[in-house]
Amino acid sequence: MPFPTVAQDGPVNAGTPEPFTIEGYWTGAYVRDGTTQRVTATVTVANDTPRVALTNEELVFFGGRDPVTATRTDDERLTFETRYGTARVDVDSTYRELVGTVGEHEPPIEIHLKKNAPPLGPSPQTTDVTFESGDATLHGTVVTPSAPGPHPALVYVPGRGCASRGGGVRRLRWLAEHGIAGLAYDNRGTGDSEGSCKTSTIETESRDIRSALQVLADRDDVDAGRIGLWGNSAAGWYIPHAVTRSTVDVAFVAQKVGPSTSVEAQQKDNARLIARDMGLAPADSAKMLRYVDLMFAVDRPNDAVFAEMQDLLAHGDSTGWADEFLVRDPAIGDVPATAAGLDSLWARRYDYDPAEDLRQMDMPVLAFYGAEDQIVSARENAPLMRRLLADNENARVVVVPETGHGLGHGSEMRTLSTPQDRYDTHYWKFYRVAPNYIGPLVRFLNAHALRGDG
Repeated sequence: MPFPTVAQDGPVNAGTPEPFTIEGYWTGAYVRDGTTQRVTATVTVANDTPRVALTNEELVFFGGRDPVTATRTDDERLTFETRYGTARVDVDSTYRELVGTVGEHEPPIEIHLKKNAPPLGPSPQTTDVTFESGDATLHGTVVTPSAPGPHPALVYVPGRGCASRGGGVRRLRWLAEHGIAGLAYDNRGTGDSEGSCKTSTIETESRDIRSALQVLADRDDVDAGRIGLWGNSAAGWYIPHAVTRSTVDVAFVAQKVGPSTSVEAQQKDNARLIARDMGLAPADSAKMLRYVDLMFAVDRPNDAVFAEMQDLLAHGDSTGWADEFLVRDPAIGDVPATAAGLDSLWARRYDYDPAEDLRQMDMPVLAFYGAEDQIVSARENAPLMRRLLADNENARVVVVPETGHGLGHGSEMRTLSTPQDRYDTHYWKFYRVAPNYIGPLVRFLNAHALRGDG
C-alpha cells in the first residue's frame, strides 16, 4: 500500500495548501513516564519507500542512526526501527505530526514528532580518501566544516578491535558542526582498507595514526599547526606511541578511558575486578590471574604454555570466569587455537607500556576515566596518568562519576528523596552521555583546537 503524499490542509476556501508529504525534517521526543528525550528524524522517499534517519540529541555523537525503511501496517500505521525497539506511529497529515509507541516497555515509551523546517545552513562536507601506511593502503573519510578553512583538525582513533570508520565519522560530523575537521579510517583488514587486523601490532597501529596525521597536515583546508588526536579505550596505548614518533607536531590529545598502565597490568586489573564482582574464591581468582601470566609468557616454550592454558580454560568454563573475562574473537582474542597461535594473541602483539611516551607528551592533554569502569580502572589509571603527566602544565585527568567504560549514564527509574512533608519524586531517566564528559571535552577543544575561534 503506497504512503500518503497529498492531503488537504485547513478549510476548503483557504487557498491552495502545500501538499503533505512524509518526506522532510521532523522534531520531537521519546516520552516515558513523563520524561522526555529529544529526537529528530529525517525522512527521505525513493520508489515510494520512505527511509527514516533518527538522531538522538542527548547522545551527542552516539545519537545518529543510519536510515531504516519505514513500512505501513494493515491498521494504517507506519513502523520503523529505533534504538528502543519498533516504533508504530499514526500520521496526522492535517497538522503534520507523528504519534505512537516504541517497543514493548513498562512504563511504555511513546514517540511524538512534528514536521518542521530543516536547520539553516549547509551540512558538514565529507570526502573519502586513501593513503599509504607501510605495506597497506588505508581508506578513510575526511569531514570538514561547511565554512571555508583552514580548520583545526584531528584524527579519531578507535579502541581494541577491527573497527571500520563509521563510528568515527559520526563523531567527526558532530565536531565539524563546531568548526573542527577530522579524519576517520577503516582499520587494517576492515571495510575498504588493506592488510589484516589479525596481524596488526602496536607498531602498525602507531604507524597508521602517523600516516593519518600526515594526510591532514597535507590538506590546504587544515591548519597544520592545530592537528590533534581523539582516542577511545585501547587508543590510550596507540596514541602515546604515535605522538612521540610522529613527524607531524600533535597540538592536542583527548583520550576517553585510555589506559596509562601497561597492557599486562590492565589485563590483571580487569581480571581482579571481574573476580571480585563474580565473588570467585581466592583459588579460582588465582587461576584466572595465572591465565593472564601465560598470555605474556614469551620466555616459555609455547607447547608447555598452551597445555597449561587448556587446563585453565576448562576451569574458567566451569566457574564462569572465561566467558566474563576472555575475548574469543580470533582476530583480537585471548584464546589460542594451537600452540603456534600463542604469538598471535592480541596481548602479545600489543604488549606495551606507555609510561615513557606519556612522560614525553608536552602538548595539552585531557584524559577521561569512568569511576565504575571495570575494563580500565579509574582507581589504577587516573592517579598513574596524573603522575606521568606531572610535568605537563596543560594536562588534566577527569574521573566521571557514576559511569563505566562508555562514560554514559544508564536508563533507570530514579527516586529523589524529599523533605518529610512531601512525597518522594520518581522519574524515568533515559540513557545519556555523561555531561561531565561532554562539557569538559567541549571546553578543551574550544581552548586548544579552536583557540577562541568557535
